Amino acid sequence: MDQKHPMNKSAVVVSVALLLVALLLLVAFIMTQSGGSNHTIVLPADQPENAAVQLPETAADSDFIQVTTENVLQVLRSIAQPAYYHQTYDLYVTAQRGQIRKNVELWHSDGLLRAEIDDGSLVKYLLTDGEQVWIWYDQEPDPVCVDLEEPVQIEDLLGLPAFDYLHSLEQEQIVDAEYQTLDSGQIQCIYVCAQRENGDTSRYWIDMHSGLLYQSDILEQSRQVYEVRQDEVSILAPGDQAFTGRFCLPDGRDPFTAKTQTPLP
Repeated sequence: MDQKHPMNKSAVVVSVALLLVALLLLVAFIMTQSGGSNHTIVLPADQPENAAVQLPETAADSDFIQVTTENVLQVLRSIAQPAYYHQTYDLYVTAQRGQIRKNVELWHSDGLLRAEIDDGSLVKYLLTDGEQVWIWYDQEPDPVCVDLEEPVQIEDLLGLPAFDYLHSLEQEQIVDAEYQTLDSGQIQCIYVCAQRENGDTSRYWIDMHSGLLYQSDILEQSRQVYEVRQDEVSILAPGDQAFTGRFCLPDGRDPFTAKTQTPLP
């Protein structure tokens, strides 16, 4: 029987090994080309000005918020505000005769608002649907109806910052903005500071959890002349018992269904 030469056997082994190496290199090349898109760095496109900003879901995530004077209005408008809630504020106004303190209590049910302003000696009640406001006092329970139009605004009657303060702020007025925590980190806020045309400085702290104003003040030449601070807030459901009887006049009438039928004196 003929025997193969040892040199021929070695050549076959080397050829097979080289073929295997070539196949492995070819497979690696194909996999790299097919999977390469998974490792490509794609730069994000510029977002439009009215695009929503992703807000943190937890306190830990809030460390990654980058709030600047350029994007703070966009961030604030991305925070949803509740339609049903009960809220109380402590309000302080510094005048020449001293400091005046008031307590403001609000019930907000969709488009209806009831407010009680207590200055320690007199309680003023306001009831409005955004078009008209009914006003009465604990010592004079006969309501007066006023149309809400210029120059009468509900915020002036409440003594609180306008509910549309976000829309009233102009970009060029904003001089500072950042993420802050208040009350030992329990309240996560977006802070914005605006310089008004008259030289006054208005500062706002908006609660990221409720979407409502938590605190605000006004500085005149670095002197605080006004401050409002939330005392408590409860987010409610439609038809909550807390609203029972809240949106009626002192005599029990519902002005929002009866005002077109029974005009008030």
